[in-house]
Amino acid sequence: MTMGQTTWRLLKFRPGLFLATIFFRGIDDVAPFLAGVLMKGFFDALTGQAEAGFTPYTIVALFVAVEIGDRISLMGSAYAWPRWWYAIETLLRRNLITAILEVRDPTHISSTSGEVTNRFRDDVMGIVQYLNRYIHMWGNLIFAGLAINYMAAIDPGITVITLVPAICVVIVVDFARKYIHKYRTAQRIATERATNFINEMFQSILAVKVATTEHHVTERFRELNDDRRKSTLIDNLFNEILSSINFNLGHIATGVILIMVAQKMKAGSFTVGDLALFTTYVGQVARSGSLL
Repeated sequence: MTMGQTTWRLLKFRPGLFLATIFFRGIDDVAPFLAGVLMKGFFDALTGQAEAGFTPYTIVALFVAVEIGDRISLMGSAYAWPRWWYAIETLLRRNLITAILEVRDPTHISSTSGEVTNRFRDDVMGIVQYLNRYIHMWGNLIFAGLAINYMAAIDPGITVITLVPAICVVIVVDFARKYIHKYRTAQRIATERATNFINEMFQSILAVKVATTEHHVTERFRELNDDRRKSTLIDNLFNEILSSINFNLGHIATGVILIMVAQKMKAGSFTVGDLALFTTYVGQVARSGSLL
């Protein structure tokens, strides 16, 4: 099966829980759009640049109502999401065990405990984490669409600057794909070797004692763990660099927006509320790009 077919079959396993989680998480992901609109109205009302309508007190009340509704949706997500997550984990591990028991030739099954541990623990976790991105993606894409449309109505030029971080994140991650695969594979192999050695060491404990090779076994174990440490450090460092790029691009875009709106605010074509709106949305729009 292709990755798409596998994903679709897994998502159909507990569709009710999956859709419920998307619904509740979607509310949480879209809530920042309403919060940004209310924040714009609040600051415009304070500076006397708002249109006739809501007072600052009314806007604050609406903001509190949005936040309370957001927290309620998170409670619903906390009820549905773990049940979906552990159901998929259990299904995958049960299918792995069933497949192993149905194999007629034992030589077709890996005898190394490290590889088995990786399959049952890390591979299953990786698949579920991948599926979990779909839960956040839909709400974030809806938010991005609403936010971009609202910002473009205020100032199309500055809206383009707001989109730059999201576009850059997609380009950077796509460029780094081969390095992600390389470092992650090295980390998994090193982990597998260290885990295998632990199993072999305990199985051969009597032989080690008779041969009095405790020192050599310990040194070999240290070497394997040092390899695992280095590969894990490189993998984590590379992931942190990507996260740092994603995080700082949003701040750079915010700085560019501040420079661009300075003259517009002097001319009276850009309000304090507009500035609050754009600086609030830039990070969230970049997050949508990172999910893609």
